[in-house]
Amino acid sequence: MIINQLEKKEKRVTFFEKYETLFDAWTISEKHEKSVFMPNELFEELLELKEQKRISASNIPTIYSYLYLQTWLWRYGMYGQRIPTNGEVKEILGYKHDNKKLNPIIGEGGLLDTLNYTKTEYDFPFIAMYEKQKVTTPDGEEKTIIDASLEMMSEVFPNENIMREVIYENGGTTLTWCKRPMHLYERLDEDGDNIGGTLDFVDYTTKIDLEVFDFCMRNPKELGCTAFYLYAYLKHKCFWHSRESDGYDATAKRIAEETGLSESTVKKYRDKMRDFNMMRLDHNMDFFHPKMDKKDVKASTNIIHHHKHFTLDIVGYEKFGSPEAIEKRQKERAELQNERLLRHRLSKLTANPVEVNTEIEYKNDNDEIETINIKDIDLELPF
Repeated sequence: MIINQLEKKEKRVTFFEKYETLFDAWTISEKHEKSVFMPNELFEELLELKEQKRISASNIPTIYSYLYLQTWLWRYGMYGQRIPTNGEVKEILGYKHDNKKLNPIIGEGGLLDTLNYTKTEYDFPFIAMYEKQKVTTPDGEEKTIIDASLEMMSEVFPNENIMREVIYENGGTTLTWCKRPMHLYERLDEDGDNIGGTLDFVDYTTKIDLEVFDFCMRNPKELGCTAFYLYAYLKHKCFWHSRESDGYDATAKRIAEETGLSESTVKKYRDKMRDFNMMRLDHNMDFFHPKMDKKDVKASTNIIHHHKHFTLDIVGYEKFGSPEAIEKRQKERAELQNERLLRHRLSKLTANPVEVNTEIEYKNDNDEIETINIKDIDLELPF
């Protein structure tokens, strides 16, 4: 019997094949460990990097998602449970573990290190401690801050051999490194002064729950980094533009200009997000036609949903269609609007709620009682 010495290479088990969700790979012991606060200025800075041709449009969502993941891992000392390899980080973001195109950006000494967004470390935050404190600002304003402290692995295990054993036990090797997200420690204002890192101060940040990130990354073909980046941006704009309705009035073209993505990409992923109920798009007009005058076209309202409303099943939503479909929808909406107007007027007249398709009694000019169906009423009658 001849034994084949060339054994077949075992198929690699990817991160999301091994762990169904991020919550299976790491244990979230505290509610606040699901919250990540991302600096708002990052949106403009990534756009500037694209305009400087230092990154491409496709890099923007990946960089944002990468910084989000590294922020969560570092901020809450998740390396104390598990140390993901660089290949696993790529897999979480929807890439192959051996993808080399990302290395010039996220690798050791890469673009993010050069621009001081990250710093490559061979030591790991091991224990994270948080405590809320009330302080008074120099202006006399009372506010709550987070007193955060991180203990590095080298502090907990000063013996190098023991520290190395812990690294191996947590999934790393002597060559495994992590990234320190620098915005946790330093953020500069327009004058170049440090206004404090997001580890302690979360002013001018956007809070994005880990469930949102996990949901997008587990579905890279439909959502992935692009949907996550778009969700984060829309949440940021919804908060600042309309705190009451949580909506942001903007066309796909405007969002594309503000995010650095193409207009077609914005439309595609906005529709994908609507498919999974991650957001809603309210059309602020009864119908749309390609030949409409631009002044008559209103921007739709972009409204993001809380992660508890996301769905794995594609949901239906109203779409603009052909001119024939538009005309039909316009007629249906006009009829509905007329019915609502009639109910309102007749309810005032009869002092009772009026249902559609019901007959009502009223007094004519001769003070006689007559019966008429609601659909036969002329809207011009002086009710």
